[in-house]
Amino acid sequence: AVRGREFETLGAVARHGQAHGNAQRLARLNDAVDDAAQRDRNARGRSFRSRCGDDGGFGRVSEHRPLPVLLDEAGIAGEPGGDEHPADLDAVDARVPDDPDGLLPWTWALDRLRGSRNYWVTTASPTGRPHSMPVWGVWLDEAERFWFSCSPNARKARNLRANPAVVVAPSDSVEVVSLEGRAVDVTGGELGVHIDTYFAKYGDEMEMERPEVADFLLSHASFEVVPERAFGIIERAEEFSRRATRWRWAD
Repeated sequence: AVRGREFETLGAVARHGQAHGNAQRLARLNDAVDDAAQRDRNARGRSFRSRCGDDGGFGRVSEHRPLPVLLDEAGIAGEPGGDEHPADLDAVDARVPDDPDGLLPWTWALDRLRGSRNYWVTTASPTGRPHSMPVWGVWLDEAERFWFSCSPNARKARNLRANPAVVVAPSDSVEVVSLEGRAVDVTGGELGVHIDTYFAKYGDEMEMERPEVADFLLSHASFEVVPERAFGIIERAEEFSRRATRWRWAD
């Protein structure tokens, strides 16, 4: 199935009484933006998506750059490139900007998903008890998934086998990417590309040859994170409200 991403501003979070950190206000604002976007699609027959192809699951723009373009009944009205974003998302009220200037391009998030050394992986037990631990991991461009390994007996592994909901976040707490999705257990599967990518990133630091790294990883549990939505936030006062962005993988 062909899938795309919708880009919506979260800039109202900071403007609405400095609601940064206020869960109730954030939820109301997100619901309001979703309602406005749905009304817009119903009225105009448009959706905000990246141009993508069928790659066996999640679509991706050429050169792995899922930048947003505006689609309408006639087809693609814009081409990927630069930092373009949908220009006609309705304003919910005066506190929600109707100008998408400043939204972060997906390449900004990709740089951080690819380049971070450490990532926080947050899971929950079947009873809802949260658990968050740092891991090493890699972003797989072709599959458009995040992959990591851990002890098969680790709490995160046990949680994910029972409850696949997961959040992955690079360790940077200023230029923030938070990726929400579901984990797929790929332990024992074909992991050649995964190991190659991991070895290229961490091999020097591990001071091990590739066969040793492969043996180490294959002896552990392995999980791919299939993305469902992601958030990009810059935690600087002058940028938080203007640049907060959500990417959503949608059918």
